[in-house]
Amino acid sequence: MRFSAHVGLGVLSLALAGCRAPQTAYQPTASPKVAEVAAREGLDQDLFPLTEGNEWKFTLEASRMTNGRVGRSASGIVAYRVTQVEKTPEEVRATVEISLNDLLTDRQVWLVNSKGLWQVSSGLKPNEFDPPQPIIPFPVREGAKFWWKGLAPFPNGKEGEVKLHGWILGRQEVDSAAGRYSAYAVQIDTSYDQGTDPVKTSATFWFAPGVGMVRLQERFASKTVLALQLLKLKSRSLKHP
Repeated sequence: MRFSAHVGLGVLSLALAGCRAPQTAYQPTASPKVAEVAAREGLDQDLFPLTEGNEWKFTLEASRMTNGRVGRSASGIVAYRVTQVEKTPEEVRATVEISLNDLLTDRQVWLVNSKGLWQVSSGLKPNEFDPPQPIIPFPVREGAKFWWKGLAPFPNGKEGEVKLHGWILGRQEVDSAAGRYSAYAVQIDTSYDQGTDPVKTSATFWFAPGVGMVRLQERFASKTVLALQLLKLKSRSLKHP
């Protein structure tokens, strides 16, 4: 099952028979007030360094309940690797391959321009977000909200209209498998109808300047399924342009 192809941050094909009960929501520590991050050339290198060859490895904890039945959980190592970058004076467009325990599970295209960080497509056979889906708008302002509506790929392989509401929670001290980071937290909620099964999702992720994504937690809820997944940065290998 693909937990969140619509958000496209933790798109993983997991065969889970069930899960243990959901855990208490994570509560990060707020960082002291920091100056607004101004949109500027190279901001992509601060919040999500999209240089070819860059790689992040995360620990994965995933769980699923079906019709209220509690079963097994799953774990593993997820790798994000930038495999191709195209630059113009206006934007940076990067292909990011995602693997679970060394098995390629997804291929995403990300876009950075003066207005923010966007996702363009998701899937080994590319499925586009039309228009590109916002992940974090620039300039980064605590409390800023944003909305989006468009066509996006569903976990069942189909596509349809998705509504998105996001907001920047601010800078927080957050735990990862590699230690603690001061990172910008962004929450994205989506809703869509997968046939006769309405779905609501919520994803909160943290970007640390100069590091990239350091933590991601996602929740997928439909009439019959509740799925959770958590990624925590374990290691990184970054190049500088």
